[in-house]
Amino acid sequence: MKATYWMLYAGLLGWHGGAAAMVTAPSQITAVTVHPGLATVTRHVTVTLPAGDEVVAIEGLPASLDVASLQVSRVSGQAQITSVEIQRQLKTVASQEDVVKLEARQDTLQDELARLDGRAQALATQMTFLQALAAAPGKVSDQALQASAEWARGVSVLGDSMQRIGEQKVLLAQEQRQRARELEVVKSELARLQQDQHESRQLQIHLAGKGAPVELLVRYQVPGANWQPVYEAGLDTRRGMLKLTRSALVQQATGETWPQVALTLATSRPQQLSAPPELNSWWIDLRDESQIRAKSTAVSQQDSVEVQALMAAPAPAPAPASEADADGHRLPMLDAGDFVAEYRLPGRLSVASNQDPQRVVLGEESQSVSLRLESAPRLDPTAYLLVDMKNSLPAPLLAGAWRLSRDGAYIGQRDLPLVAAGDQLALAFGADDAVKIQATLLEDQQGEQGVLNKEQTLVRRWRFEFVNGHDSALPLTVRDSWPISRNEQVKIEPLAGVPAPQPAEEPGVKQWQLTLQPQQTTRLESGYQVRYPYQRHLEGL
Repeated sequence: MKATYWMLYAGLLGWHGGAAAMVTAPSQITAVTVHPGLATVTRHVTVTLPAGDEVVAIEGLPASLDVASLQVSRVSGQAQITSVEIQRQLKTVASQEDVVKLEARQDTLQDELARLDGRAQALATQMTFLQALAAAPGKVSDQALQASAEWARGVSVLGDSMQRIGEQKVLLAQEQRQRARELEVVKSELARLQQDQHESRQLQIHLAGKGAPVELLVRYQVPGANWQPVYEAGLDTRRGMLKLTRSALVQQATGETWPQVALTLATSRPQQLSAPPELNSWWIDLRDESQIRAKSTAVSQQDSVEVQALMAAPAPAPAPASEADADGHRLPMLDAGDFVAEYRLPGRLSVASNQDPQRVVLGEESQSVSLRLESAPRLDPTAYLLVDMKNSLPAPLLAGAWRLSRDGAYIGQRDLPLVAAGDQLALAFGADDAVKIQATLLEDQQGEQGVLNKEQTLVRRWRFEFVNGHDSALPLTVRDSWPISRNEQVKIEPLAGVPAPQPAEEPGVKQWQLTLQPQQTTRLESGYQVRYPYQRHLEGL
């Protein structure tokens, strides 16, 4: 059935329709598409309205929703959407039950403190009486104390009584402090609950109905949601197989919970600019030194420094089919277009608004790979195991964290860039302890050559030895870094009689391709000569 769409233009302009009855209708979040940085939320509303003009109110929309992205459409029913508007709402977060409990606890603590104050006054009265008694020794009644035993007994009774009252005052003071601290906590929490307010949005949809059920769809974008890919690559060196499990960590703090929704993960970024930035004309001119000198005398020294720095600064820069895993579980459907890829997760998923990441599996695939070694023996006499993996999906593998394991043992985690569809990615799976490497410096000396055009030379030569402890041959890429000349008078050349290196992508990096035979030692000599003018000095070596 054809749906009627209404963008939120009337509400933005402050338009208000005539007086109409308002009906608060419950809405249900049924679908969410998570983009990097935000989410597109879809709500369904079903309401039965009498004939005539009515207003359907939907409450509890997140305060941070993008008003410009709000869309309202009629899915079914006989009603016409005449306008929509959105209102700001403030509600107290605390429930009335929590407030009542805290108020009752506050009253109890205040009563206990009053009783403790009464006990304190009674102890003070007793202490005053004993102090007055001590000021009139020898007379506890109308008869004087004559015998020395009576004196001793009276002094003992007086001392014990004052000590007992002092101890009771200490315990009472401790109890008063404890109750006072608890009362302050209760008062603070009660004040917070009574003052803490939660901001939300209320959507008001103006309808002209015909007295029948109407189904509406509300869609909007809200920030605070994100998903990031996580890859688990497991290498089986015996079978030469690489298993890749693609997962996603989904988290959101949009202010609303997504209960049992159809979740889609998309690679599109609605927050990015839809068009390239506008470029302005870039004018340059010769600097007028006389004006600069005149200005420098009129401004402070600090201002002069800022003016000159500004004039010397550079110009600003211009702004499908469903899958299943090995256990038969349904996996997300990948809908890959030329510009956007979407993963539609099977079933329904609940995601709370607490920023806790939730892991979902996007897909699994295995492919045959060839093992190869790579080493930079002069810096690190270690052979590292690598495989080249091809992205066989119709969509790119987004940049993310790769968790690598080899033969069931966890190797580590690396952050790798995006891999386009059909491209290859080199994955390193740690050191190969079965291959031993030794690097030896054979020559490092300076000299001179030539008679008429005399020049200085620097010669460096290494020997690398590789012992393959495997029962099969393995290809090895040996990499080394040679100096690069910034001056045409400085020449860098490979030594005669050693295998010529091949240049790598990085400037100055050389590499050699070897095949290590099983249970054998392979040797490689490498070296270069630097020639530069006589009686000059090199920098950087």
